[in-house]
Amino acid sequence: MNNFSTWTFDAVEKRFGIKEVETLHLLVEWLAASNPANEHEIYLLNYLKKQLFKKAHICNEDELKMFFIRPLIEIADIGNDIFQPFTQRSFSFTVNGEEIGGRVDFLIAKGRRVPELPFFL
Repeated sequence: MNNFSTWTFDAVEKRFGIKEVETLHLLVEWLAASNPANEHEIYLLNYLKKQLFKKAHICNEDELKMFFIRPLIEIADIGNDIFQPFTQRSFSFTVNGEEIGGRVDFLIAKGRRVPELPFFL
């Protein structure tokens, strides 16, 4: 099994034929949808955006999770009987016959108590 910790950006791009993109059409479309956020949420989102711009280059993964991702999870009210946020979970899956796995820092996955199908890693 290939462990997540051994993969580099170049290896992932070559192995799976993917590239980092600056803009993702589906994300732009999703973000352009009507905004049901209230005033407090909009204020908090703008505050997080400013703080992230100032601090992203000096934060480690745990700090990013704690100070930026967690508040977004709270605003989005993620977590129900269908999917949940999980941290520090062992997780593996098979892609094109190749098993990949390891300890995942953060994921949102289908499953109530145990991550089953990841939406975001």
